[in-house]
Amino acid sequence: MLDIRGDMSVNNDGYYAFAEDKVNWSIHGRTTDSTTMLGSALKTTIIPGSGTTEGFAIAGAGLASSFEARNDGQIYMKGNVGIGTTSPATTLSVAGNTYLDSNLITYSSSTAANLTVSYQRAATTTIPINTVYAWSIATSTTASPLFTFNTNGPYATTSINGGFVLNNGAVNYDSSSGIISADSIQTGPMGFDTDAGIVSWIDMPSSTTTANIVNSYSAMLDSTAILTIYGTTTTSGNITYGHVGIGTTSPTIARLSVQGNIAAFGCIRSATSTYSIGPASCVDIAETYPISEDASAGDIMMVGPDGKLKKATDRAGLIGVVSSEPAILLEGPVAFFGSQINNQTLEHKTGSMAPIALAGRVPVKVSAEGGPIKPGDRITISSAPGVGMKATTSGQTVGIALEPYDSGEIGKIIVFINLGYSKLDSGLSQALDGNGGLIVDQASGKMKSSYTLDMDNNDIINARKILSASGLWSIDENGKLIVQEIETKKLTVTGQQGITIYDRVTGQPVCVYSENGVLKSEDGECWAAETGGKTSDVSAEGGSASGGEELVSDTDPPTISILGNNPSAINVGGTYSDMGVTVTDNIDQNLGYTASLDGGLELLQGDGLQIDTSKAGEHIIIYTAADSAGNTASSTRTVEVVEIYGNQ
Repeated sequence: MLDIRGDMSVNNDGYYAFAEDKVNWSIHGRTTDSTTMLGSALKTTIIPGSGTTEGFAIAGAGLASSFEARNDGQIYMKGNVGIGTTSPATTLSVAGNTYLDSNLITYSSSTAANLTVSYQRAATTTIPINTVYAWSIATSTTASPLFTFNTNGPYATTSINGGFVLNNGAVNYDSSSGIISADSIQTGPMGFDTDAGIVSWIDMPSSTTTANIVNSYSAMLDSTAILTIYGTTTTSGNITYGHVGIGTTSPTIARLSVQGNIAAFGCIRSATSTYSIGPASCVDIAETYPISEDASAGDIMMVGPDGKLKKATDRAGLIGVVSSEPAILLEGPVAFFGSQINNQTLEHKTGSMAPIALAGRVPVKVSAEGGPIKPGDRITISSAPGVGMKATTSGQTVGIALEPYDSGEIGKIIVFINLGYSKLDSGLSQALDGNGGLIVDQASGKMKSSYTLDMDNNDIINARKILSASGLWSIDENGKLIVQEIETKKLTVTGQQGITIYDRVTGQPVCVYSENGVLKSEDGECWAAETGGKTSDVSAEGGSASGGEELVSDTDPPTISILGNNPSAINVGGTYSDMGVTVTDNIDQNLGYTASLDGGLELLQGDGLQIDTSKAGEHIIIYTAADSAGNTASSTRTVEVVEIYGNQ
């Protein structure tokens, strides 16, 4: 069927010609050979066949096809095609929205090395909501996505499978190691996974062979360095053992340097692979002093004429012992903590600084020159420079032995540092070594018995006076016996003195005596009445009295001075050791005392006094003393059992 709307002409060359401006035309039907219809500027060709042969073509006057509908279903165009525009800028220009009902869009080029999608204005790409893999990038439709947006939550989430690099490595994620690296990071709060285990926080790799290059990083608050990790490079490409600085960015002195005060709420202890304290390791406090000769740990030191320390050769100028491993070392304005401080050694050369123990316990060089050493013996200098021995006479000592020693060679024992003057009678040295029954009060130099004295049917002779520990009875050098109560089967009063008693009402003394078999009495003491207001010296036989000094009436009570702290504090679970008191009197000497805990029994000299420290609380100790005139005094000590240190 042929339907022609408008003018049409048939040329001799077989072409069909249409009027120049007539465009409404159509051809229906099918021909068996090539048919060409020609207008003044348009050629349409219908060619039967198959494959890539044109089934339908439109060409210009030059007869070259610009539009071909091929028999294999493909459409081929030459030039630019415009949809919705008469001036297409590119091969295909669409003026208006485009909708593609397809699940695959392929961009390719047989010649270009790269493909580009260019947006000429601000652009927005929308993706479906509430969808997993709402938008993805992958190497194929069947491969796992490399980059994914999921919208099945309140906000879209992004997943990247593999590494990524931002800004030429400013931020880099290595998917093989799982490490993110960045040139600079500014963050908010940071945290680690629950039960993360051992975490490597920050690493600064080093491979340089140039030594002494500083590598450090600091944690800062408001641009101020608070915590610094510091190290320097070595020629082998490593970092020296790192130092830690608190308040300083150059902790070069020691493993830990703190610029500022230190508050330790707990113990500072020496530790290697385990947390422990050795018997002579890190258990003393020491301070460095210049030395004028070689010295080593354990040497007893003295002050030399130049003010520097040297090995002690006599007791004058004893200052202490060279420490082995002090827990705390003071050096000018700096305090070091822990053993092996500042590469501390046991040998110290002339002109260097040696650590001298100030407190605690340290190994001390000793010999048995002063006799076998027992725990508790005072240690002083021997005839060997810097070597100690047991002190047997009064003089300067460096401390108290904590271990025994009895050898012909010089060795070391642990000594509690307690520099001071020790009072000791050399004549008692051998007796003290015998059975330990006597002890020396280092504060007063007095001898004390450490057990009940059994005279074994022997006499006590040449005693000036005997005083009771309680002060309630005594015998003075004049034979005067003072007791609180007498119970006897027989009492004989010799001489003419009479008996002095005290009036129940007035409390004044009354002399009761016998005269011609008649009991009489008169006011005043018997001796005073007999001598006209004078005291009498009476012989042991009770013989004649002689005039003496005026009678002195003692009305002053003893004075009790509490030793140690008052109030005193002790930690819960600790052991309380009472320091006792000293008692002085205007007349009597060497008065004793009693001590009563919380209103309990009065214990002579406080022997057996024990405080329950199992729980916190307050305890009261009352000390009481009396002189020979019956004057009494008391003093009170308060002991607080408290939680001084927290549980370890």
